[in-house]
Amino acid sequence: MKDDAYIRVLFELVEIAFITHSPLPRWKYATQLMLEKGKGPAIENLRIIQLLEADMNWLLRSLWGRRLNHHAQAEGIYSEDQYAAPGKLCWSAILNKVIYFDLLRQMRHCGALMDNDATAAFDRVLPALCVVTCRQLGMPKTAQRFFFTLLRQMEYTVTTAHGTSSATYFATANPKVPGQGVIQGGGASQPNFNSQQHPVLKSVEANCMPAVFSHASRLRKRVKRWLGGFSDDMGLFLNELGLSSDYSDSSVPIAQRVRDALQSNVSRYEAYFNAAGGSLNIKKCFYYLVSFAWTGTQ
Repeated sequence: MKDDAYIRVLFELVEIAFITHSPLPRWKYATQLMLEKGKGPAIENLRIIQLLEADMNWLLRSLWGRRLNHHAQAEGIYSEDQYAAPGKLCWSAILNKVIYFDLLRQMRHCGALMDNDATAAFDRVLPALCVVTCRQLGMPKTAQRFFFTLLRQMEYTVTTAHGTSSATYFATANPKVPGQGVIQGGGASQPNFNSQQHPVLKSVEANCMPAVFSHASRLRKRVKRWLGGFSDDMGLFLNELGLSSDYSDSSVPIAQRVRDALQSNVSRYEAYFNAAGGSLNIKKCFYYLVSFAWTGTQ
């Protein structure tokens, strides 16, 4: 009975907070921790996460992490290329790349893959943009306005081995450098990042060249794939069958044409990604080019 009463009171508080777009005062405080990535304790190798109030994080995980995520996946709104979605696993993106290269080998097609890594992906998410993109996925207006208000009022402390800081800071303290991000470690972080990436992926599919594969029987339609990745680690696919007419000059080696076309795709992807607030970590972006030389006997 006590548990039932507590849950009822909690839901009433949440409902009032949503209707008025007014988070509880204690929900506005977060503690920042720094974790090692396995590359040593140097400051540039630490990952910063935020610890939130347990009931608020449960709320974020329930509404964004579960309901919104599953709704977008069930309605087919999420791109097939995004593997940070319900029913998919992180290694599914890796398996997708393995199958892609195996198909290139079997078909003896020239192809390329560009692995892109984002810099501080969750910290560069634009909260105002997420109000629009999450509503596009089906999130009610009141919920998204509540989350936006919460982000703009968050107050942070820093915890290290020496203790917790007595001073705090706000993401909006400097109007010339507005704070961004969706609270890395929070239950709504990944869904908001996915929603912001949704128009980016759709723009790539509409304006970039894909990797195209045909079934040997020719009875099935061609399969096209533009991207594939998990969260902020996104790969761009391209092979010779997907080249546009701008790269049809047979006097130019096919490997060079594929490489030039991949450069065009990457430039477009980076422009779309930057427009959504993101930035690529160039040092961790790599491309792989597969080409076959015919000797006349093999």
